[in-house]
Amino acid sequence: MTNAPGLITYALASLQSSFKQNQSEVSMNNKLARVLAKKSFFWLTKNPEILSDFFLETGLDITDLKEITSSEDFLSSLIDFLLTSDKLVLEVSYYLKIKPTDFGQIRLALKGGNTPRWT
Repeated sequence: MTNAPGLITYALASLQSSFKQNQSEVSMNNKLARVLAKKSFFWLTKNPEILSDFFLETGLDITDLKEITSSEDFLSSLIDFLLTSDKLVLEVSYYLKIKPTDFGQIRLALKGGNTPRWT
């Protein structure tokens, strides 16, 4: 973990171009969901204790970030992690300036987020 700050910096730099996405769009599509998930990860990196919980929950390591930060599977697992806590959803939605209920739409728009059909 000696190079952890450098890896986080690298991962964040690779995400910066996504941060210019216009949030005024009403409909949630995959592209917007990915942008919001990446911004959620940026928020997570500013909260080391919660980031540590995320690593414990997912089994990821700081060294994995370089390869996976743009992976839709990673973004889906990140949103799943945030959805485990109302407090996290509220904090991140405030940071992103979106409604907390938008997280459900973000998750649906990402890989594996389809609502099951029970009938």
